[in-house]
Amino acid sequence: MSATPGPAGPGQEDAHFGDSLRFGRVLTIGTWAALAGAALVFTLLALEALPMRVPLAAMPAHWGRDAQAWRELLAGASIAWPTLAAWPWPARSPGELAGAIAIGALCLSPVPALAVLAVRLARRGDRLFAALALAHAVLITLTLVSVLVRAP
Repeated sequence: MSATPGPAGPGQEDAHFGDSLRFGRVLTIGTWAALAGAALVFTLLALEALPMRVPLAAMPAHWGRDAQAWRELLAGASIAWPTLAAWPWPARSPGELAGAIAIGALCLSPVPALAVLAVRLARRGDRLFAALALAHAVLITLTLVSVLVRAP
């Protein structure tokens, strides 16, 4: 006899649907919270309520830079500050830090949903899918951290 699985049994489809709904709810809440935080930060920046090193009126002068100028600027920054510990945090304005935190929160918003999904899958006995959900959450987190903390 073959070991191929047959159709889903009674209640099995409901469990998968419930997992999808829970994942979607947690993802929606996390994403909307991060978007609200980002909107608040960028509204405060636009109203100049948070100080920035580059004034809002001077921003259009930077928009016209070509790709080579941005690459040189980023290359110089990565040489000067190769790790997060070497980054001149005090030299950053509160507006820049708030913007970086808002973008980081938005990048990390799927992680709680993936963690909830992994727990639900593990309780149901789907260890492989639970491990994949956790691996995805870890990958998202490590990707963001690797952008912030670069080895020299």
